Amino acid sequence: ALLERMGLVAPQFARFAALFEERAARAGIGKRELRQAEGDAAKNVAVHTRYCDLAVIGQGDPEETATGVTAVFAQHVALSAGAPVLVLPYYTDTFATIGQRVLIAWDGGREAARAARDALPFLVRAQQTYAVSVRSKSGERAELALSADLAKYLAHHRVRVEASETFGGDI
Repeated sequence: ALLERMGLVAPQFARFAALFEERAARAGIGKRELRQAEGDAAKNVAVHTRYCDLAVIGQGDPEETATGVTAVFAQHVALSAGAPVLVLPYYTDTFATIGQRVLIAWDGGREAARAARDALPFLVRAQQTYAVSVRSKSGERAELALSADLAKYLAHHRVRVEASETFGGDI
């Protein structure tokens, strides 16, 4: 597993890393690597996910999200990653539950299909999974972005899933 936490100074990262290591060891997760991003964090994290099984990233500070760079961090990583991305809620010392509600941003492409397959071990354990596709107003790529088809596939694997589609700008 690869953990990147944007915006933490060294002591905060060390504390978070120690907590992650302790919990991962207790859960029996074997090989793992922790890195603190430097430079363009979103780009670096996305690149490093290409050689890991799972990217675990933190949600930005809700107080800063609306105006700061953290507003697009998780979005950029999730759309550019080469592995499933687990976004943890804004940092606290404890997490009561993780992965109970899962969102799949579905565009019907090869990368999205691979990420959904790779995430199956998490999806079958989730209380609810939401597969959402955003179609352009022109309807282009409609044949690829059918979240209902993904929902059928996931349901076959015993994932509790709800599919929806929405319209947005050009994709």
